[in-house]
Amino acid sequence: AEEGGATGRTELRVIGTPPDCSRLRPGSAAQTGSTAASEKTTRASFEYVSISWVLSQALPLLAQSCEQLEALHLSHNDLRTPTELLAFGALPRLSVVEVAADDNPLVGHPHFRSLAIAALP
Repeated sequence: AEEGGATGRTELRVIGTPPDCSRLRPGSAAQTGSTAASEKTTRASFEYVSISWVLSQALPLLAQSCEQLEALHLSHNDLRTPTELLAFGALPRLSVVEVAADDNPLVGHPHFRSLAIAALP
């Protein structure tokens, strides 16, 4: 995890191997920094990691262990359905959802902004 300066906040970054995130397996993502999320984690970033892995492996951990998580960044995850995005409503303090258009087809949905807002608790 990366330290967030004097505040002691941390960021969890999980980066897979481009370009084919659909073939990633749970153990194949490389996490930078420390090996575990903590209650101090305020931001999580998932890049080149399939959305199915994020939802099945990371989201339960984040919901249970990262009570202070406020921001989520998704990039190159193959995010396709509103249901996948709405699953992040399980994070009680989430107030920022950033989704890169790269390899996230849902961003092209005509009501994407409304869907992203609805994903916030």
